[in-house]
Amino acid sequence: MSILMWILVGILFVGIVIYAIVSVNIGEKKGQNSDAKNEICELVKDAMGQSESIGLYGYFKEQHSEHGFSYSSTSVHMEYYIVGFQPGSMSLFLSSIDFSEGHVIASNFVEYTKENLGRVTKFGTYFCLYDKSDEKIFEVYVDPLNTKMGIECPVNVTQREECAQFKEFLKEFANDINDANDVPLKLRKWGK
Repeated sequence: MSILMWILVGILFVGIVIYAIVSVNIGEKKGQNSDAKNEICELVKDAMGQSESIGLYGYFKEQHSEHGFSYSSTSVHMEYYIVGFQPGSMSLFLSSIDFSEGHVIASNFVEYTKENLGRVTKFGTYFCLYDKSDEKIFEVYVDPLNTKMGIECPVNVTQREECAQFKEFLKEFANDINDANDVPLKLRKWGK
């Protein structure tokens, strides 16, 4: 390759990197006060009946790979959720959601407490809820930055401050549930 070709490849690469950075920054700014974020917050406040309630956007991604003699395929299934909580409370509200014409549609919210949970595992703001017979109910990922960049993330929702509060809440909530049910330390770890 000639030097001119290398220069053109370098310019193209730098252009792609700059485009990606600008796209993410624009998505983050749009997500700070987006319609979807406001709808999620209102749905949580209505469900919990508390104006101090905090609503978060979460998702679960399930990937399935299949390999055969002459083929390989991967399918991805996404589920979307609203996670609601109030700092200082030991209740977690969850609702599956759907999207219609740019709006967030919530199904029924379910309240989770030590009365109906057996254990909680967590890693940062990722968590998994188990019932009293140790069957997995939900696994939800709550990320601080969700930019509308593809099918996996259909909304712009930036929730950095809310995630920081949720991380503290989740730590207390998991300890409360696990202590109430005498969950051994090895079963409190993520992925067990």
